[in-house]
Amino acid sequence: MIRMLSWLLLAVVAFDAQTWAYDVFNSAYLYELGFYGLYPTTSFKSSELTPPRLNFPQWDEQKCGSGYYLIAPKGKIVADPGPTILDARGELVWADYSYGVVFNFQIQTYEGEQYLTFWASPDGSSHGYGRGTYYMLDSSYQLFRKFEAVGQGLRGDLHEFRLTARGTALLTVYNPVPADLTPVGGPEQGWALDCLFQEIDVDTGELVFEWSAIEHVAPRDAVRYFAGEDDGTTPDTAFDFFHLNSVDLGRDGNYILSARHTSSILCVSPTGDILWTLGGGGGGGGGSAANSFHDLSGGRATDFMYQHHAQIISSSSSSSSDVEKATTTTTTTMLLSIFDNAASERAGPASRHAHSRGLLVRLDTANMTATLVRAYHDADRHPGRAAASQGSMQVLGDRVVLGYGWLPFITEFARNDDDDDDDNGEGKQEEGWEEEEEEEEGAAPPPVLCAVELAPWVAARWGLVNTYRASRAAAWVGAPRAPPAIAPRAPPAIALRARDGRAFVSWNGATEVARWVLQGADWDDLRAAAAADTDGDGDGDGDGDGFVDLGVAVDKVSFETVLAVSDDMPRYVRAAALDARGAVLARTQVVDRRVGNAAASAADWVRDALVWAAAALLLLVAAAVAVRRCGRGRALLLGGGGGGGGGGSARWRDWAVRAVAVCRGRAAVGGGGAGTCGRSYPWVGWWRDWGGAKEHELRALYHD
Repeated sequence: MIRMLSWLLLAVVAFDAQTWAYDVFNSAYLYELGFYGLYPTTSFKSSELTPPRLNFPQWDEQKCGSGYYLIAPKGKIVADPGPTILDARGELVWADYSYGVVFNFQIQTYEGEQYLTFWASPDGSSHGYGRGTYYMLDSSYQLFRKFEAVGQGLRGDLHEFRLTARGTALLTVYNPVPADLTPVGGPEQGWALDCLFQEIDVDTGELVFEWSAIEHVAPRDAVRYFAGEDDGTTPDTAFDFFHLNSVDLGRDGNYILSARHTSSILCVSPTGDILWTLGGGGGGGGGSAANSFHDLSGGRATDFMYQHHAQIISSSSSSSSDVEKATTTTTTTMLLSIFDNAASERAGPASRHAHSRGLLVRLDTANMTATLVRAYHDADRHPGRAAASQGSMQVLGDRVVLGYGWLPFITEFARNDDDDDDDNGEGKQEEGWEEEEEEEEGAAPPPVLCAVELAPWVAARWGLVNTYRASRAAAWVGAPRAPPAIAPRAPPAIALRARDGRAFVSWNGATEVARWVLQGADWDDLRAAAAADTDGDGDGDGDGDGFVDLGVAVDKVSFETVLAVSDDMPRYVRAAALDARGAVLARTQVVDRRVGNAAASAADWVRDALVWAAAALLLLVAAAVAVRRCGRGRALLLGGGGGGGGGGSARWRDWAVRAVAVCRGRAAVGGGGAGTCGRSYPWVGWWRDWGGAKEHELRALYHD
């Protein structure tokens, strides 16, 4: 009984993990315990997409109820990786699984227009980096630009793809090069993994600037230990001493780099020189990766380890003059955001922090001081949440969004402790952040506004599901070229039968649909409309195309909408997508409710039942005839057949000889041994004992 109940529970869990969209107000704790599966997904009738089914441990309508999440799920148990847009309630907006494994999916602006940007590769990543292609899709989800790294043998890496205000794109490249690794305990004729970043003109694809890490930073400056699979003995196992994972461009033309394996943030000039370094984690070399700043926060502004995603939030310059001394002083301040992993999958020194954090650090590059402005971490829910790899930090007008990378979690924090003016992230990124005061040591982190999970903790802790970066967008307008879909659909698609009284509609990527309306027409209506359509444009010369509204209109509240279909409706139906003003955006294909889909009336249902019954009866008759013939053949073979003299017996003997020969041939090919024929063909099981006999031996048994 206990075993039966256990299997029943597993069956319910497995089924529920593939059902319709998750309600953000229910079952949060069951989700955390894995009762919905290790990677719960949502399935649909009108689409084959299977987006993750989100869990919302903390959610508020006012603070979390609008906008979009951009993620790219991947991992060992993610069957369909790809770029995915979800609304604030976890409902699918758009997804595409044709690109393979996707990293760094986000919305960026180029020449005043929004684009979806990401890196993709069918092979994903290996040894902590990737070789793939960069994509830009427009609002109709069509390819706008496609990038490759510039240089013979170089392939674009997954870690960064950032558009700049001057019409260029910043991207990373990982390239194994020969190097002397004896300073770190490796071979003299070894291999190091050089990290480059390139700036490429978006319009032409030409290289604007390139920088190489190994030309400026020595492998001995790595914080991580020389241990693990990258032992530097071959190009495939080149020692990853730098690990570049983000690049940003400042207003002054300098580049801001994040190097994970030196635990440092670097500023590189347009000439390639390293101007300063923030952090460094006590790297052994004491060279270019050594910290350049005096930490005014007692070490809390520079103690990040194995970080990701360093970005410039704001920067400013001011000048002051001393008339008596005839001097002018220029002060430049910069506010950086950093995702501090505080953990690594590589061997190295441990961080003083037990959890990953988002940091805001203010730099004074004139006086070379660093100040911790704010640290964000979810201390209450997961005090020990540390992402061993990946991760992101996004600063919006009223909030900070942390994506935990290796851990499939997204947490949104209030801007500060007393921030009650919520705008759902629609404010400008840099607005007001320059005036933020220094955080006091020991201060509690700002409150959590929203918490999102892509998978339960039991799967997250093993890295079975993750997304490299996660971001939030206040607005995105998608107008796909592909038409909306409807189920039931025409064969060969698997669809719900129309007699169930429902039609399912969806439109992948469409954000402006407010309502779905069911329309129908009979054959006579279509013929009349076609006859009236003298110019051939399909609109019946202003009188329509034969379809009329059937009085079924449903507001769109989720990816898939259900429309009621009744038996008294016309034979041909379709659904129209309407915007908020009532204008038709697009229509689905036309569904014939009688042909190819299912019965639409009781009479049709009876007809279908009779057809299936007749088919089943024919199969039974055929099976009975086959059994009877096999029995007669056996009797003839074993008993000599009667009535036909020796001729019939001889024919059956010859048939048996040929059958056994064929059987032995199949057994030899399949490796099944002498008993294969009997197992594969149960109707000849009565000669199983002869499976190993020779042909001449069988003939000797049946001489005339």
